[in-house]
Amino acid sequence: MNNTKKALAFTTSITIVVPCYNEEDNIGSCLQAISEQSTKPTGVIVVDNNCTDNTVSIAKNYKFVTIVRAKDQGISYARNAGFREVKTGIIGRIDADSIVPKDWVEKILHYYSNSQNINSAVTGPIFIRNRPFRKIVKMFFTLQYYRIPRLLTGNYAFNGSNMALPAGMWAKLDNKPWLDDIRYHEDSDLSLRASARGIKINFMSNNVVSILQRTSLQQADLIQYLSRWYLTYKKYDYKSWRVLAVLCFVSTYIVAFSAHIETAQRAILKKFA
Repeated sequence: MNNTKKALAFTTSITIVVPCYNEEDNIGSCLQAISEQSTKPTGVIVVDNNCTDNTVSIAKNYKFVTIVRAKDQGISYARNAGFREVKTGIIGRIDADSIVPKDWVEKILHYYSNSQNINSAVTGPIFIRNRPFRKIVKMFFTLQYYRIPRLLTGNYAFNGSNMALPAGMWAKLDNKPWLDDIRYHEDSDLSLRASARGIKINFMSNNVVSILQRTSLQQADLIQYLSRWYLTYKKYDYKSWRVLAVLCFVSTYIVAFSAHIETAQRAILKKFA
């Protein structure tokens, strides 16, 4: 099959995978956004990673959803269980708090309708809908999460809230144990493994997904969360991990400082309301 025929085959098939652990507050909005897509996905897999709340029962209300169980606890285990269910076409990956724009699927399928793109993966920007200064935060996040890693490694990084890759590509990547996502960053692990195999990750700047900020903004929690990022680069023997480490610490103080500003603003508004 030539590249043009492969690309045409891809344009009709995309399965969205949504890993979940106790996401009853978010999964309904996520799936509702999928149901309103201008181009419908071929399927949607919600991965039950040992949920103890109503996540699964809410997901079952959407007839297009297939539930897959991942017994091993952790986002990478849930991701892998969902991805392994998709044998053909494109795998789309979002998180349970992701709200995709109405043309998210359409744009990804259009990307893969180009025969030059069928051997690449794609990711895209996010904005945090429950934080102030959305445009500034989006610019800062895009710079740190996408642009700087590309400068240091030569490739963009995946964001699990907004990404896609061919199922055949995933099968080739999924051939040895993945890093423990308690100590390492699962998105970066996937990104760097793809880079090591010569797979290009492109950045679709016009396909923006909304997510929630759910990471604790306490300094110790932020450092622990962000440290997984540069430890993953170190594990892959990138000398740039030291640069990323410095950036992580700088980011910690910037994000924590912005959080304090927001808290102060709310206190003032409440006092004078």
